[in-house]
Amino acid sequence: MTEASGWKPEPVTTRAVPPAPGPAAGTIEAMAGGGATKVKAAKRLAAQGVGTALLSGRRRGALAALLAGEKVGTFFPPEPERLSGRKGWLAAAAKGKGLIVVDAGARRALVEQGRSLLPSGVKGVEGHFAIGDPVDIAVERGRPFARGLAGYGAEEVRRIAGLKTGEIERTLGYKYLDEVVHRNDLVLLLHDEAGR
Repeated sequence: MTEASGWKPEPVTTRAVPPAPGPAAGTIEAMAGGGATKVKAAKRLAAQGVGTALLSGRRRGALAALLAGEKVGTFFPPEPERLSGRKGWLAAAAKGKGLIVVDAGARRALVEQGRSLLPSGVKGVEGHFAIGDPVDIAVERGRPFARGLAGYGAEEVRRIAGLKTGEIERTLGYKYLDEVVHRNDLVLLLHDEAGR
């Protein structure tokens, strides 16, 4: 509605609210709504190239102090190399439609060497997914350490798990890619999401 239709907005008033007693300022316990969730969100934003400050809502003038250059709260600076839009979506918004279980060598190749996930490193598949669906990647049944877009469907990955790339076509009768998940379609999740 607009003022032209007879509706007028109520004037907005603000008042200071005294701080409530509780845990010590600056502690995770002092953060309402789950401090760990706030920290995760701030780290995800930093990976997208957005600096984020977590401030106490109980401290009067905290935002003004931060904007004036004071060191208040906790600041998460933007990462120097931000994720692309697609990788940002994979890390923060996409939900894995299945899980690909890999061995420790595959994890090292993905995390330390920035490689693609090859069938030889796959130990198992959980769930159902199609080509192009987001999938989580974990060692054994641990928490996912990566998420990517599947180069093959779940049934195909089950059939080629543990094989060398040269054996894909012989096993399936066709070959789309050498990789189960290509490194350009893969993002590493935050350390705290990976259980480390």
